[in-house]
Amino acid sequence: VSQGVRVAKSFEVVAFEKKKLERLAVRMNPDMMFFKIERPVINEKFQIQNLTFEKLKITPKVKEKQGFITILPRKVVLAPYSAGNFYLKVDTRKAKLRDGDNIYHLTVESPDPKVEVFGEPLIILRHGIGKTDHTVSMTESSTETKQATILVENTGDMLLEFQVVERLPLKINSLSKVFLVLPGEKKEISFKYSVSDVMAKNAVLLRWRIYREKEWKEEKLPWPESD
Repeated sequence: VSQGVRVAKSFEVVAFEKKKLERLAVRMNPDMMFFKIERPVINEKFQIQNLTFEKLKITPKVKEKQGFITILPRKVVLAPYSAGNFYLKVDTRKAKLRDGDNIYHLTVESPDPKVEVFGEPLIILRHGIGKTDHTVSMTESSTETKQATILVENTGDMLLEFQVVERLPLKINSLSKVFLVLPGEKKEISFKYSVSDVMAKNAVLLRWRIYREKEWKEEKLPWPESD
């Protein structure tokens, strides 16, 4: 009140229009579930997290046609940014698995076609040991910068881990991180080395092993022939 005059505050009501996301996404944790077939029935718990501010109705599914993997609950509504627990059951008695690593891809179905799965979540079922075939080619190399790039292709039946190393008399230097290559997959890796080009042909090696196994094997890289 000022000089007998009552002043009323004026409020402006602003209506915020709800913004629809063009892409909606969920993430599975863990994004790779690995099992050795050692018992008839396998049970595992995992989570699916809603990465958006919209409520999502989803049904987790295995992309490949099969009749021995069950996921419960079958349908769920995830609140914004929330995570839900799910239970995976694998009845290996009903499965026809080949020797090696059998790979199945997880996804979700939703009434909203824009819902995507972050990354590429997998179920890996290891049934014995299959082929570990792989090929390595050198796509680039520079004697001036001592840099090279290799292309590794897994042509076998097993998940394989690789690493480029430099073997010196008193130590081994890691020239790349350990990287995983799925059957049928290709990966290109670049690295720098410290030894001379002549020494590199024997000192710079590719280590590899079957995923989840301890023993590493080593092989020479296919360096280009010197002029």
